[in-house]
Amino acid sequence: DTMKALLGRLQIPMIKVAVLDRSFFGNKQHAARRLLNVLARAAMSWVDDGDRSARSLYGRIESAVSRILAEFSDDVGLFAVVYDEFSGVMEREARGAEVAEERVTQVTRGQEQLLVARRRVAQVLNDFRVAQPDMPPAVVNILREGWHDVMLLANLREGEESVAWKHSYAAVEELVWSVQPKVEPAERQRLLKAIPDLLKKLRDGLNNISFDHHRASQLFKELQACHIAALRGSDESIAASKDEDVVPEEVELPEEPASVSVEDEFLDRAKALDIGQWLKWRLDDDWMRGKLSWRSEVSDNCIFVNGKGMKVTEMTLSEIAVLFRDREASVLEDVNTPLMDRALDAMLGALKDTEATPKPA
Repeated sequence: DTMKALLGRLQIPMIKVAVLDRSFFGNKQHAARRLLNVLARAAMSWVDDGDRSARSLYGRIESAVSRILAEFSDDVGLFAVVYDEFSGVMEREARGAEVAEERVTQVTRGQEQLLVARRRVAQVLNDFRVAQPDMPPAVVNILREGWHDVMLLANLREGEESVAWKHSYAAVEELVWSVQPKVEPAERQRLLKAIPDLLKKLRDGLNNISFDHHRASQLFKELQACHIAALRGSDESIAASKDEDVVPEEVELPEEPASVSVEDEFLDRAKALDIGQWLKWRLDDDWMRGKLSWRSEVSDNCIFVNGKGMKVTEMTLSEIAVLFRDREASVLEDVNTPLMDRALDAMLGALKDTEATPKPA
C-alpha cells in the first residue's frame, strides 16, 4: 500500500503526458511508460523494513517521483532522463544482488552436499558394524575418529564413482578382514603380506586429513595387538574388550528432517514454482516477499532471497504447500509484466465488459 501510494502520485503527470503525446498509449517504449514500468518493477520486490533513507529502494523511487512532480511541465524528455538515472542505479544494485544471491546458493548447496555425504559415510560404516558386531574397539575407533573423515573427503571431492572413494571403501573391507581370526596357514601368510600395505594405506589416508599423529600411534598400537591375536587364530582382543566392558559406539547418522507431505493441488502448485518466481507469504502479522533462488535436487528445500540477493527464508515444498492451503501465500504471477500493459489490459477488459452488458429496455 505504501508503494501504491507513492507511485499513485504520478497519475497527474501521466495524464499530462497522454494529453501532450498521443503515442503514449500505443508506444510501449515511450519514455514515460518505461519509467513507470521500471519503478513498478522495482517496487514489486520491496519489503517495508522501515528504511526511508535516500539510498534505500524506497528513497530512490521517492526521489524519481519527486523529481517528475517538481520539474515536469511539458518536456516529456524529462522522463527519459529520470529513467536512465534510475535504471543505472538499479542495474548496479542488480549486479550486486546477483553476486550475493550466488553466494547464498553456493553456501546452501555446499551445506547440503556435506549433509548428504555425511549420511552416506555414516551409513556405510554402520553397515560394516552391523555385519561385524564383534568388531574390536581398535578398529571401531580408527573408523569413527579418522577414517570417517577420509571417506567424507573422498565423497565430497570426487564422488562415489571415484577411485579415491573406492580405495577408501576397500581399505575398510581390508581392515575388517585383517582382525578376524586366521586359522589356516595360508590365511596367516596372506595377512602377514597384507599388513604393511594396509598400514601404509591407513597412514596415508589419516595424514591426508591431518589426523593427530600421537592419536594415530595409539590406534596403530591397538591395531597391532588385534593383528597378533588374529595371526594366533584367536579373538583375544574381542574377548578382552568384553571383559573390560567396552562397548564401541556406533557412527552417528545425521537425522533427516521430518516432513509430512499431503499430495494435493497445493503441493502441485509448490512443485510447479520456477526458479526466479516471486512468492508472497504471511509471517505472523506481516507479509513477506521473496524470489525462489534455489531448490534442492536431493531434498525439498527451497531458498528465497530478497531484491538485494540476501536470504529471506528457507522452506520445504510441504511448508509452501501448507501456506497455499491456508491461503497464506500467493505467487506474484505478473511481476515481470509491465505495469502499463497490465493497466491498459484491465481498462480494455472493463470496456469490453461494459459493452457486453445488456442495456435495460
